[in-house]
Amino acid sequence: DCVGKPYQLAKAVGEGQIAALHAVEYLAKKR
Repeated sequence: DCVGKPYQLAKAVGEGQIAALHAVEYLAKKR
């Protein structure tokens, strides 16, 4: 399971960035 952990981490980071991007867009539209 040496390959699985970094992959999960990268996926989590990627999803976090996407969520942050959506939050920024949402706040920008709300103003």
